[in-house]
Amino acid sequence: MIINILLILNIVPNKVDIKIYDSNNNLKKVDDYIATSDKIVKSINDLSKTYYLIVDADVSKDGIIKSNDALLIDKYLVKTYNFDEYQLKAADISKDLKIATNDSLYIKRFLVGLMEL
Repeated sequence: MIINILLILNIVPNKVDIKIYDSNNNLKKVDDYIATSDKIVKSINDLSKTYYLIVDADVSKDGIIKSNDALLIDKYLVKTYNFDEYQLKAADISKDLKIATNDSLYIKRFLVGLMEL
């Protein structure tokens, strides 16, 4: 699933200031993809709230689900790659609170059109 920033901005009331930043705190452009660990900062007058985003299966944190995301899960499972807290949530595609080979398999099946995520 790819989520476009414009989609998020169109569903927010005009009185609210919304800014979306990548994991390096760079302001995202309207046509950028939303990725795991991006943050939304919502401001109303002097109050602001920050939300961190998790995109299911976007383990690589680039906003696009591809074979690299499944590969990172496989590497995590054999302990050659560590996940941060956002990647752990994005990698748990089965939502069973653990990372397992079926999570990697779901991405692979999605990429060849055999299932939806």
